[in-house]
Amino acid sequence: MANPWARTSKLEDSMNIARKAAIALATAGLSLGLLGISAPAQADTSWGWIQVQK
Repeated sequence: MANPWARTSKLEDSMNIARKAAIALATAGLSLGLLGISAPAQADTSWGWIQVQK
């Protein structure tokens, strides 16, 4: 088992930063995706309405 307080190399440090950035981006992407799915459609408000010509 590795010691959590042991010194790490520069490569391991950059890999840890890259891993944390990837996790943060994935979390943000999933959050925005869920928000987009749950938000009501705002683009077309006339769908389903019968337009009466005067």
